[in-house]
Amino acid sequence: MTDILQQVDALLAEAGTDKSRLISVQIFLADMADMDGMNRAWDLWLDPMNKPARATVEAKLADPRWKVELTGIAALP
Repeated sequence: MTDILQQVDALLAEAGTDKSRLISVQIFLADMADMDGMNRAWDLWLDPMNKPARATVEAKLADPRWKVELTGIAALP
């Protein structure tokens, strides 16, 4: 999960924003058994003063090798 969140940081920076400006995030897990680990990584990564709305669901992902997919909306500064 940490690798995914680092990729999100990079994509947000490319767009001229950062995780403190996230408005909403949807997290798709291949297996809900990974929810606790995902929550731990999320809580360490996220700006506690700027928590976005979040939904997490189990889903069959586009690539069977993936464990997680994320989509999100962030505001620009």
